[in-house]
Amino acid sequence: MDEEYAAIEGEGDKSLDYWKQVHSGYYSRETSEFDESPTLDMVIVCEFFKTVWPK
Repeated sequence: MDEEYAAIEGEGDKSLDYWKQVHSGYYSRETSEFDESPTLDMVIVCEFFKTVWPK
C-alpha cells in the first residue's frame, strides 16, 4: 500500500495514514479466523479496473 493508492481509493482525507487506520480493523477481522494478525509488511494486492462501455 502506498500514498498513491490511498489517494486514488479516495476515503477520508485520502492519506496513507487514514487508509491504515480505517483498514486495520477490517484486516484484523479477516485474518482472525486463521489465527493470524495483520502486519505492516503483509502483501496487499491492489487492483484497478477500467469500465469499458460498448460504442
